[in-house]
Amino acid sequence: MKGSEGVEAPTDTVRDERWAVEMEAAIVQHSKAELADLMPDAEWLDATCMSQTCKIRIRAQAQSPEVMAILSIFLFGPGTARSHQGRVIDDRYTEYTFDVHYRDDDTRARISGGEYLARQRPLTPERQDLRDQVRDHFHNHPDDEH
Repeated sequence: MKGSEGVEAPTDTVRDERWAVEMEAAIVQHSKAELADLMPDAEWLDATCMSQTCKIRIRAQAQSPEVMAILSIFLFGPGTARSHQGRVIDDRYTEYTFDVHYRDDDTRARISGGEYLARQRPLTPERQDLRDQVRDHFHNHPDDEH
């Protein structure tokens, strides 16, 4: 599976309990708050990690693949391989599942929950500007299909 940064995300079949619990807590701490701020009409469903990757699910109004790819940058952070797919729930909502591989860009080793949180801020001025545009879009046009 190709991530949105063009990196092959591994298939995870075994759960490393210690790493998974730490990453799930870090993802919920950061990503759930980001989702609530950026896309207030969306619903956080869950985050489940294995040994290198995490599957994150949200429910939101239907969005274009491009919008979801940009949103995923802020939900899951820089230096992650991301892919997503949507499953239509009804005429208004889609359930999005993101597969995210948390790794160091240089070493390709998985990162800890603490490292993940440390990478989230501060944003570069360019990323902050893009984040502001994304937030403004969802706050000013919450019912638009994008």
